[in-house]
This record gives sequence, C-alpha cells and structure tokens, in this order.
Amino acid sequence: MDKKLVICDFDGTMSPKDMGYRVLKHFASNGDWESISKAYEAGIIGSQEAYRKASSLYGNVTKEEMIRYVESQGEIDPFFPEFYTLCTSKKCDVKIVSDGLDFYIHTLLKKYGLDIEYYANSACFNSDKTLSIEFPHKNIECNLCGNCKSTILRNFRKCYDLIIYIGDGYSDICPAQNADLVFAKEVLYEKLKAKGKKCVYFKNFTNIYKYFRTNTILD
Repeated sequence: MDKKLVICDFDGTMSPKDMGYRVLKHFASNGDWESISKAYEAGIIGSQEAYRKASSLYGNVTKEEMIRYVESQGEIDPFFPEFYTLCTSKKCDVKIVSDGLDFYIHTLLKKYGLDIEYYANSACFNSDKTLSIEFPHKNIECNLCGNCKSTILRNFRKCYDLIIYIGDGYSDICPAQNADLVFAKEVLYEKLKAKGKKCVYFKNFTNIYKYFRTNTILD
C-alpha cells in the first residue's frame, strides 16, 4: 500500500484566523508593523526579515500573556478534527508545516486535544520581556522564508509515495507546486491558477473531507 502524507499549513488554513497577524497586531504597540506586512506581501522582503523587524516591536510582554491571548482568541477549523480522524483511519499521516510561530501552534493543538507533529519558527521569550525569533528550518541557500516548506516537502518524498498539500498564503506557493494534490484558497489558489498548477479550491475542511470521502485518493 502506498504511503500518503497530508502537509497542512496553519495560519489561515487549519486555523481560520491568522494567529501570527493577530498576535502581532495585539502586542506590537510600537512601530509601523503594517509597513512590514505590506513589504512581505509585495515580495520586497522574505518572512525571515519580516520577523526580525517585527520582533523588535514587541516589548514588555511575557510568554504567559501571549499564551492566554491565544487560548482565548485562537481556534481551529471546526471541521478539522473530523478530517483528521478520517486521515488517521485511512493510515494517512498529517503534519503541520507553518511559517508561523511554534508557541501558538502548540497552544491551540493542546487546547483542542490534538497530537500532531509540526514544523514552525521558534519564538524565544527573553528575560527582559522582549521577543526574538529563531529559524530552525530555514534554507541557508535562499534565506527568504523562516521555515522552508519546500525543503521539508522534499525530505518527506523519501518516505511517502503521495503528498497532499493544503494551504492559503504566500509561504505555500513554492511547496504546493511540488505536491501531488493541492487544496488551496485565497492567495495560494489565485497564484497557482496563474502558474497553471492544478489545485482544488476549498473554503473549509468539510470540503476536503467530502472530497476524500467521494474519491479513492486515501484508499
């Protein structure tokens, strides 16, 4: 039997809300964080540089405060647990690959009782109540994205026969082009269509769940 893997983005995908954006908007009380976001979306800077610029805007904030905020404001797609159960019943692995931050992914997985392997950037909460970001999964040859999802996907190719990608944003464009089947929405859907890459539009995980149930992709 072929080994199958679902690679799922987090912000805007598994989590309907972009928690990275929400955390930044809520806690970055000084500096022009909007100009950083616009430069990233325009492709002027990569996410590594965007994070380095944005991390300087956080001040006098603790890890506990941020976690409480994520616990109260964060959520996952309500249809994701059913989708995840279907994948596990079909012996299809699911991994989260995010260019977001590890602490809020961990917090929300714990909140919903989900034990899923994830790859993300690392938030370092310093003793002086500042925040710094580390990039354990960066690509030193490119140095644009904090988390090089394309490299992670290529590494998974050694272990899986079929890779399904689910995403929505700019950091998903490169890896999605190398997946066997792509579910996309918003920026990712428009960019892939423009590049001629076949993909399936989805609004939420009930769409993907129904696709899996009516097709033999996981059988």
